[in-house]
Amino acid sequence: MRFYFKEINAAYLAPSEEAADRILQISTDACRSCAAGSADIRSLSEAGQRLATPAFAQMPDVTAQKVSDTNYRVSFTMTQTDAKVLDGSGKVVDKQVAKSQPQLAAVVWEEGSWRMDGLAAA
Repeated sequence: MRFYFKEINAAYLAPSEEAADRILQISTDACRSCAAGSADIRSLSEAGQRLATPAFAQMPDVTAQKVSDTNYRVSFTMTQTDAKVLDGSGKVVDKQVAKSQPQLAAVVWEEGSWRMDGLAAA
C-alpha cells in the first residue's frame, strides 16, 4: 500500500508517459482508480505541468486483512494534500483540494508481485 502511494507521489511530482505507465504496471486491469490516476498523470505530462509537493500524505494507520494467500483487504486513511499544480515555468496554475477519508483497498498477488486491485471509500 505504502509502495503504491510512494509511486503515485513520484509520478505526480515528475509526470511523464513512463510514470503514467508505471502506475498501470503496479495495478491490475480491474483497478479503475489506478487507471484514473494514470490518466491524470498523463494529462499533467501532456500539459507540461506537475505537482509542487506530494499528492498524498504518509499513511500511519494501514491495517491489512488476509482474504486468501493472494488477496488482502487493506484499510487506511487516505489524505490528499493541498498540493499546488505548477506549469513548466513554476507558476501556480491550480491547487488540489485537501481532504482525508477512510479507504479500503484490494491488493492481489499477480504475475510475481503485489498489485493494487481497487480503491473505495470505507
